[in-house]
Amino acid sequence: MYKSLDELPAVLSIKDISKVLQVSEPKAREIVYSQGFPILNRALTGRRLLIPKQGFINWLEGQYQFEDKEA
Repeated sequence: MYKSLDELPAVLSIKDISKVLQVSEPKAREIVYSQGFPILNRALTGRRLLIPKQGFINWLEGQYQFEDKEA
């Protein structure tokens, strides 16, 4: 398990994403396939889904959602 984002490898896999987000690998795959998620061009990587670390961090920072406590 990664203790901080600094420990992540430069290129992440589905398994890495599932560990960071603490979700199952199928759920991580669903997230990776969502619109706007930064994956490397599959023409370059073949069948593997690879995610650049900085792209993932930028995506993650844009996912904040505050709950309305009065709802």
